[in-house]
Amino acid sequence: MNRSHKIILISHCLLNANSKIRGAALYGTVLLPVIEFLLKKDVGIVQLPCPEHSFAGESRWGQSKDQYNNPFYRNHCRKLIQPVMYQLKDYLEQGYIVLGVVGIKGSPSCGVKHTYKACWGGEMSGKKGEKIFQEGYLAKEPGVFIEVFSGILAEEKIDLPFVEVDEENLPDTLKVLDSLFISQ
Repeated sequence: MNRSHKIILISHCLLNANSKIRGAALYGTVLLPVIEFLLKKDVGIVQLPCPEHSFAGESRWGQSKDQYNNPFYRNHCRKLIQPVMYQLKDYLEQGYIVLGVVGIKGSPSCGVKHTYKACWGGEMSGKKGEKIFQEGYLAKEPGVFIEVFSGILAEEKIDLPFVEVDEENLPDTLKVLDSLFISQ
């Protein structure tokens, strides 16, 4: 069987929602409408690593971009993306078409156009945690992992489109994904 020679890179949690913070998945373990769409397009799927899970584990607290935006986490993201870069460069050298990178709307790490921001820190005992978390907002900027990945791609002079999955609006998400294929 012939290969399509097309690749797409996707955020880890699209294939494994177990990597999300507890209670954050809006779907089952796999975001089936997105994955089924990609499978029907006959594209190879490269699952990006989950920087949040590999940094703080499954039982971590939900955090915002403000908490992750530090040199320690940025270095962690840089280390995680390096093996992906080797794989990506090899595919490109072999003539594959890399359609783009798919992130997650609102993610403090994998947001592309929207990321969750909230500037808090310190001890939460004696405070109303729900009130603190409600003080956050959706900023029109990428998450930390996407920023780091974009920077590395720029250093390597690799230009890829970045799009994001809006888990609350899958019809529009599928239209955005389809646009990656139309341009090829």
